[in-house]
Amino acid sequence: MQRKSRIGEPIKHFGLSAMLFTYFLVGCSVPNEATKPEITSLSTFIDQSKSPGSTVSIPSFLDTEHLWIAPAGTISFVLGPTMTRCIDNATKVMSLPYTPGTYYLYLTDTTDTKVMATSNSALTVTSDVPASLYGGNIYRVFADSGYSNRPTVSKYSNGQWSTVGTPGFASALNFEYPPPVQMVMGQNDGRVYVFGTEGSHVVRLWQWDGNAWSKIFDDNKESFYPNMFVTLDGTKYLVYKDNASGFGLRMTKISPDNTIQTTISLGTDVDYGSSMTVENGIVYYAYAENVSPYRLKVLKYDTSLAFNASNAVIVGGVAATTTQIKSPAIAVRRGVIFVAYCNVASSDKLAVVKYDGTGWSQVGSAGLTAGAITSFRGAGTYNFVLGGKYQSVGITLDTNYNVYVAYEDATSNSGNVLKYDGTSWSTVVSNFSTQLIEPDLIVDNGELIITHKKPDKTGVSYYKKMLP
Repeated sequence: MQRKSRIGEPIKHFGLSAMLFTYFLVGCSVPNEATKPEITSLSTFIDQSKSPGSTVSIPSFLDTEHLWIAPAGTISFVLGPTMTRCIDNATKVMSLPYTPGTYYLYLTDTTDTKVMATSNSALTVTSDVPASLYGGNIYRVFADSGYSNRPTVSKYSNGQWSTVGTPGFASALNFEYPPPVQMVMGQNDGRVYVFGTEGSHVVRLWQWDGNAWSKIFDDNKESFYPNMFVTLDGTKYLVYKDNASGFGLRMTKISPDNTIQTTISLGTDVDYGSSMTVENGIVYYAYAENVSPYRLKVLKYDTSLAFNASNAVIVGGVAATTTQIKSPAIAVRRGVIFVAYCNVASSDKLAVVKYDGTGWSQVGSAGLTAGAITSFRGAGTYNFVLGGKYQSVGITLDTNYNVYVAYEDATSNSGNVLKYDGTSWSTVVSNFSTQLIEPDLIVDNGELIITHKKPDKTGVSYYKKMLP
């Protein structure tokens, strides 16, 4: 039976097969002995910039062939941080490498020693890997009510959630203070790291190595708002508010083998609530000041520089707002910064500011929503376990700099998403959830994916919407 392409035209095979994938390929010719075949145009690869570990659509191929994504000029194919492979010709998508750079698609034989075709068009893998994404799967941590609110990590794969390792693995991680615990994926090896406060709010870092959970760091000081990221070589950076030393911000650097741990202080004006992201090894940390009027500031730290506090700077040199904010959520793409937050001056409505390299500006109105959004700030108001408030704001950017912001309406407690296309704001979806606790947003292959913690602490909810 003759196989067909995705638009229904027959696919012909001339010796070195898979040359005319009409959905993806334009202008291909049958090779002769003197020329190497090329996949001239991959519609999903052209002018694209995607996050490490995300997925991309791929053409069909034969049982006698493999597809690789690898750097230019690759002749020896080995799975690793710069190469991924697909051997199942029923698969429609393929994970991208975790090392930032420019990549091409290669068609090989099943021994992976003979290159049968390459692509002219390239795909750029950026360095802003979503902390919850690895190998095309989504990972989230939550307070597990079945294990006395201790943390459990779940993986979403092929439409199903499954538990990573032992549920409720940490002895006493405290989920009373959002964000109570952070989880990131090791970009180089797929290890899972969970960073949170344990016992009397002292920070702990746990690691899943594929076989067991183990504790690899603790700081016996009262601390809140843990954030972290892991570099490609396995170096861990922990950022957290140290209540024991005047509410200052601390950063701890841990070597790949976990044997060297160094801590520096990054300031003393951090209020409750924070959000962190990393791009090209640069940390961006959004927070509210610890003194009136509690304005938004963004701290920037370049990890390629010497590890000392003098290299931490305030973006733009000034606060990003002139009035009080709550519940910041930050996203960065190619140095352009967007921060969504609850704007106290506009009756707790949603607002967004942008830094374009020259200064801060408001994106649209200072009150984007019809009413107040759910937020938290200050002792006694941010404990959702006891019926208080929680972080309901999430933000992400796609490769075209479109901004997506998720939030919870404070009156209806419903989850909603807005989009900014560079000109105006519009509604993507309304009322998609009841409550929206610590949402995580990813845009991948034209789909908006949102995961958020269930209010009854029995797991994580998953929402997906195809974007126009």
